[in-house]
Amino acid sequence: MAYLEGRTLHLPSGSNQPLPFPASHAGSLSLLGPSSQGWVVLDRFGESARLFKVKNGSKVQFWRTGDLSAYSWSLGFNGKRVLQLCTYRSAVSSAVVFDLTGKRVASTSLPGYATLLAFTGDRAVLAGNKTWDWLVESPKSAVSADRAPAADIRKNILFLPDAGETGVGPTTLGLPDEPEWAAPFQPRAVSPDGSYVLGLTYDEKTVQVRDMVDGALVRSFTIQHRSGFPLLWESDSAVVLGVKRL
Repeated sequence: MAYLEGRTLHLPSGSNQPLPFPASHAGSLSLLGPSSQGWVVLDRFGESARLFKVKNGSKVQFWRTGDLSAYSWSLGFNGKRVLQLCTYRSAVSSAVVFDLTGKRVASTSLPGYATLLAFTGDRAVLAGNKTWDWLVESPKSAVSADRAPAADIRKNILFLPDAGETGVGPTTLGLPDEPEWAAPFQPRAVSPDGSYVLGLTYDEKTVQVRDMVDGALVRSFTIQHRSGFPLLWESDSAVVLGVKRL
């Protein structure tokens, strides 16, 4: 899995690639992911946020917006589109999808402070006052009155609280029902083969791996610092997490 450290891109092969940004921008860069047009990098230096395609030692800017703390950006799994999410003080969220030329493709708004659960590039699942399924360029639809903590579009999985609110568990994204099982944790990501789900305890100090069949705890380990992103699967048996100091 590739990751960014300052201005240095660490590649899965073990090699490093310096990125063409000023040294003063090192602490403002974030890697959104790969695309056919290069690595997509976010630069939040100064009073604006800019998105770049970086390839062969050069960079091309394709998007710019005000750098508000309520903004977030995610590259779709297909590497072709970016979703920008902004939550306003009025508790209304706005999602805008654009391609890697900066062309605006579609937009929608939803009540509540929204978070993006999954985005393929053509479809997004967002949690606000409800959980919404949005086929880009089509009207969004509410799939649950509950605010879901996690979803996996490619595996058709949505995590929801059970009726007794004793925990959360998986159900079908296309037709949500009572979860197949429930456990008191915060799910984050399903493993590539669909066998396990990675998550956190509510105090965010313990990472848990649970079986997707029955929710049984397979492994857990305590972290010294409160977890931050990423908390992802690198493979079916390896995870990657980032931590930040309190």
